[in-house]
Amino acid sequence: MTTDTVPELFGPYRIEELLGRGGMGEVHRAYDTGNDRHVALKRLPGFADAEFRARFRREARLVAGLDEPHIVPIHDHGEIDGRLYLDMALIDGPDLKRVLADGPLSPSRAIEILTQVARALDAAHAAGVLHRDVKPANILLDEAGNAYLADFGIARPLADDVTKLTNTGDYVGTLDYMAPERLMRGEVDVNAASDVYALACVLFQCLTGRVPFPAPDTVGKLAAQLNDPPPAPSLFDRRIPPAMDLVVRTGMEKDPKRRYPSAGELMAAAAAVTAESPTAVSVELPRTGDHFVHLLMSYLQDETPTPGENTADSCPYPGLQSFGIRDSDWFFGREQAVRDLLARLSRQRGGDGPLIVVGASGAGKSSLLHAGLLAAQARAGEKSLAMTPGDRPVGTLAARLAALTRTDPLRLAGRLWERPSDFGELCRVAAGENAPLVVAVDQAEEMFTLCHDPREREVFATALASAWPARVVLAVRADFVEHCITLPPLKPSLDAPYVLGPLSAEELARVVTKPAEVAGLELEPGLVDRLVTDVGAGRDPGALPRLAHALRETWRNRTGNRLTLTGYQRTGGVDRAVALTADGVYNRLAPADQWALRGALLRMVTLLDGGGIARRRAHRSEVPHRALESLVSARLVTVDADAVSLSHDALLTSWPRLRQWVDEDRAALLVRQQLGEAVTNWRKGGQDRGDLYRGARLAAALDWSNGRADVSADERAFLTASERDRRRTTRRLRGFVVGLAALLVLALVAGGIAFVARGEADEARNEAQSRALAAESLSEADADPVDAMRKAVEGWHTAETVEARGALLSAPMLTYPTAFKSGLRQGYAIDVSADGRYVAVGSGEGEVAVWDVVERRRLDIDITAARTVLAVKFSPDGTMLAVSSVDPTDNEVSGVKVWSIPDRKLIRRLSDVNEALGPIAWRPDGQAVAAISVRADVTMAIGEFDPTTGNLIRWIGTAQPNTISIAYSVRGDRLAAGNGAGRLDLWNTANGTLVSTNTEHLSTARMNEDGIVSVLVAFSPELLATASVADNTIRLWNPETGALVRSFRDITRHVTDPGQGPSALVFSPDGTVLYTNSNTTALSIWDPLTGSYAGSITQGRRGGSSAAKTVLAIAVSRDGRTRVASASDGAVLRWHTNVSWHSSPTESVTGLDISPDGHTATAGDASGAITSWDIRTGDEVGGQGRLDSATYAVRYTPDGTRITGSITATLTVTTTRGGVSRPRSIHLTGREFRGAIAVSPDGKLFAAAHGAPVRLGKESDYRIGVWDVATLAQRAELKAGEQSPAELLFSSDGERLLALTNNEGTSVVGSDTDGTNTATLLGWRLPDLTEEDPVRLGSDSLITSVFTPDGRSLLTAGTGRMIEIRDPRTGRVLDRFGRHSSTIRKIAISRDGRIIATITSDDSVVRLWDLRSKRLLAVLTGHVAPVNELVFAPDGKSLASGGTDTDIGVWQLAPDQVVRRLCANLADAGETDLASIGC
Repeated sequence: MTTDTVPELFGPYRIEELLGRGGMGEVHRAYDTGNDRHVALKRLPGFADAEFRARFRREARLVAGLDEPHIVPIHDHGEIDGRLYLDMALIDGPDLKRVLADGPLSPSRAIEILTQVARALDAAHAAGVLHRDVKPANILLDEAGNAYLADFGIARPLADDVTKLTNTGDYVGTLDYMAPERLMRGEVDVNAASDVYALACVLFQCLTGRVPFPAPDTVGKLAAQLNDPPPAPSLFDRRIPPAMDLVVRTGMEKDPKRRYPSAGELMAAAAAVTAESPTAVSVELPRTGDHFVHLLMSYLQDETPTPGENTADSCPYPGLQSFGIRDSDWFFGREQAVRDLLARLSRQRGGDGPLIVVGASGAGKSSLLHAGLLAAQARAGEKSLAMTPGDRPVGTLAARLAALTRTDPLRLAGRLWERPSDFGELCRVAAGENAPLVVAVDQAEEMFTLCHDPREREVFATALASAWPARVVLAVRADFVEHCITLPPLKPSLDAPYVLGPLSAEELARVVTKPAEVAGLELEPGLVDRLVTDVGAGRDPGALPRLAHALRETWRNRTGNRLTLTGYQRTGGVDRAVALTADGVYNRLAPADQWALRGALLRMVTLLDGGGIARRRAHRSEVPHRALESLVSARLVTVDADAVSLSHDALLTSWPRLRQWVDEDRAALLVRQQLGEAVTNWRKGGQDRGDLYRGARLAAALDWSNGRADVSADERAFLTASERDRRRTTRRLRGFVVGLAALLVLALVAGGIAFVARGEADEARNEAQSRALAAESLSEADADPVDAMRKAVEGWHTAETVEARGALLSAPMLTYPTAFKSGLRQGYAIDVSADGRYVAVGSGEGEVAVWDVVERRRLDIDITAARTVLAVKFSPDGTMLAVSSVDPTDNEVSGVKVWSIPDRKLIRRLSDVNEALGPIAWRPDGQAVAAISVRADVTMAIGEFDPTTGNLIRWIGTAQPNTISIAYSVRGDRLAAGNGAGRLDLWNTANGTLVSTNTEHLSTARMNEDGIVSVLVAFSPELLATASVADNTIRLWNPETGALVRSFRDITRHVTDPGQGPSALVFSPDGTVLYTNSNTTALSIWDPLTGSYAGSITQGRRGGSSAAKTVLAIAVSRDGRTRVASASDGAVLRWHTNVSWHSSPTESVTGLDISPDGHTATAGDASGAITSWDIRTGDEVGGQGRLDSATYAVRYTPDGTRITGSITATLTVTTTRGGVSRPRSIHLTGREFRGAIAVSPDGKLFAAAHGAPVRLGKESDYRIGVWDVATLAQRAELKAGEQSPAELLFSSDGERLLALTNNEGTSVVGSDTDGTNTATLLGWRLPDLTEEDPVRLGSDSLITSVFTPDGRSLLTAGTGRMIEIRDPRTGRVLDRFGRHSSTIRKIAISRDGRIIATITSDDSVVRLWDLRSKRLLAVLTGHVAPVNELVFAPDGKSLASGGTDTDIGVWQLAPDQVVRRLCANLADAGETDLASIGC
């Protein structure tokens, strides 16, 4: 401050520098002259409207009432000179957002900060205040590192029906941290769980340095928050423990009920991950029964309600939803049931098992647990664990318990899986010296309706039955008790369940009167008697939801503070209130939406045996958005991450319209339900032909599915397979039908139908058949890729429809299986050469076959072996093959021999004093083979042998008896050996020392009669994997030290299976995939980073039979493209990776381009990795590079120079001459680059847009730099101000540089702070870059643009969802076409200007358009997540795409070339009769 500046005075405050500016005013550093201190002074602008003034006053009132050390305290608040102000303590330090700008925090520091924030949130929630804007910018840090939660400017009380202060109904908060329920429901029924979600988002950002769902626009963020699963932080930084993934996932669950109940529990679980697990101490059992006696006494004393203060605006009746713990003050009528429950718990003993509460739907079981039992436990200050099972009950139980025990939740889940009986000990540790833990499992029927794994149900039930001294209470619907009987651990509990019956007249009266008394409401005389009479005391056990709904609607119709009979009558009464509300929602919809709502609601219903109906879950996309909003607002449905379900069974019985729909559609509902069960059985049975539909069932299902748009992919694949099977057995009938069809045509002609009309009918029929074949091709892509390719070709030759073109161009992207007979009776061992060309198979009869899979012929090489071939291994260069075989009756023929593949002859037999035997492994350099032999001292050892001489090179270490598997590490410095006694040894090959040994597989194995626990070993670059057929656990170890990294269950196996684990395993060369034969008829895929099962690759069709054979051995080529397996019938199964896909990126693809010669593609991802590969072969070229941060652009100049840009504004120009690359970089300090870049047509210039990092109170400052490609000299720096450049482009003639910009807006609902959102075209004329007048393009945000090759038109697109053709000079829209389902993210155009390709923000397809006709050409499917990047090859014959699924696809666009390729693929797959489809 200069001496001549007069400081601003505001009452007693002297205003100093600006600290920040936001939606609720400005915050200045100020000096309080009255109290001699510096403060943070927040002031609302004088022109603020009434809504903002009310919100500002509310912030002052709410925060002033909070007393917690980590909430920024308020000294004073009021109004001076017409401006509202807030005097707060000055926290002299940065906010967390500024700290994170320097990178992520260590896990310990992140947890230290956010644990303090969690305490602040829990204190606010306890006081009934919801923050609603938890984010790094609102977390302040002082010099000592203490954290403070600030800015309660949009907080609100937690009362359900508090008056909203946003008159627009817009969302308030910051989208990056906003819980899905706030996006779906606005502020209706939102509670503290939304703040827990936001805190979990902040935790993720602290650990990774990025927000959970980054997206360039509002639409993308909305879609991600609503639909995408929570990201795993360990994927971004391997130093983050994988167990933290479970903590973040639980905190960010889409369903609020499945998150941690409080912010403190979230951070306790996070802290447990980084801390050592506490040692379980022996605690003397407390007198557990006394605690529940005390609870009972306290409950008896607290039964008298206390009238509330100023609560008349809060509805004390929950409607169709249940009471929660926070609603206990409103919970009446079930006092006796609560007393009974506490008394039963006080009398329980260790062998009694869980207490099961049984009641009809609507009896109030959930309210009894939460507002009764758990509320009593909470008032006593004791711990409890509440949950619903969901589809992963064991994982949910572990996540909840981890917060209480401060243990690693991932390890806890594994421990519960392996030893569920430990749950009691864990509960005791959680409770400590305090009263026993109470575990409440609500909606226990979800064990049967949502969890489809019988083994997980049994593990979960066993854990609950072993919980003593904890008390477990399960609430289950009466009609599911018989299901509980199937779980042996629950049988003791079923001897004495607690039955929750109907309410008496007195209890019903308390349900009505006592909440009103607490809320300060008056009841008109006669209203209570009328309600009790209408409900029918003691007659209907499920009447509570209808009564609560009628009371809630009566409250809405209240007169002042009084609930009246008239208001009640307007609801339609207890029996009709639900129907009137539901009919009101239905009647307000347009006819089309009404019909869609009918179909959606029928998807939420399932038929029961005996003709009854029950609720089921429907996908959220099936419900029209307007209908969904109305249903949620009326509390008729509940919504979670991707599903919608009816709020209560009362809707099934109390809404006549829904019952009528069910009766009208009962037959179709039954068909669909039975179809779903048949599909499940078909999948479980390995897609066996015997499970397919036939005859009348098939006819009924096909008739039902005809013309329906809501048939699932699995249902469609099942029906297609059934229909194909039917056609296979009725080919003769087809000829007869064709004859009849010909006779019918003749009859129609004879009847006077014109030839032209017949031709039109034929064309229409062909088009319909073409579309049907295309749909079947797409639906079968995963289940039967070979048939999908066949139908794509057939559909295209039938009629060239849009759908057929899309299926045809998508089919080459499929990876398909091939199978051929090896000539052996069975395949005990298999290997594949480094390049995938040769496959060797060994049998149990001493035979070895070597096949050239390219030429599809067996090599003429006579390999002699003993009776059983144990292993066949190609050398790393593929020129030699080592074969190990054994004959127990003849040691002379047993041993290891090495053969030359090019010469087709034996090289040497490996031996020292004795012959080498048993398992073998090639050293990575190919100079040695490791094998077992007997030394001169008659001890067994592992030795290295020279493959060219057969002589011993050196001994590595002692071999254990029955060693059955050995493998070298990738670098060759370690060798692992597994034997038949469950032992794993890890050796240092350099000095022959034993690094580690363990027998963990032996300790967890299910022993068979022979007692063998054979351990298999396999290395990746970063892990050592082990498994055993006798053990259900796959383990991953540190390959250097042998320390356990993680373990996981083989979930494909059941406890009753003879084999508990796989008998073969191998890594992909890059270590990202672990393959096993766990699914014995397929290749099972595992993610070694998380231990999760990723599915399986099936054998495909085998000679027309669906009976897949057992996979005995597996191998992967050195380049990772070919996976092979040998089957029990001697067949070789082969899966060759499609070169159309490139999967090196490990994160979202954020930059992509193709070289000018069309041979090389280069991609960059969000981790900063840069990868180039040959499009023709799929081979990587030049090695992988890495930028200093996330890649945001890749561009080639016409001469092949490559330009890349990273988010930290580092622009790198790489020229390659003579095979040598020379990178040169520009770094723009303090700037950020977000992807807008362009290269001039002559390749001499490039332009890139950059901006300053977002800082509170700082205006945006966007600029565009123009550089010389050859010298990197900057030609100009052009200013865009607050206009954010979305795209830069040079005109086709190189005379203009254009920037497509949007002015920055911060509102979640898509408008600027000033209410506008204007797209603008900025322009500069070359060569001197003279600025042109800006051109306004409209109110839609425009995200992408491209010139047509002739330069006459500019194509733009964005949130308007259509492609716009504009005059590039005036910006005037000349035409619009191509309606899309969401925001158009990218446009690309072929060099000849004929084809346009587009991608959107919320689907994973690529759309092709004909620019001349402005019609859709095709929809390309293959990506599994939204696409980010799109570029045509220079010749326009192919197109590359890359997206958030981390894959890059290269699509061929010429149908004739694609047909030839598909026909070759079909021949390779062994298909016959290809001429019939036009091949």
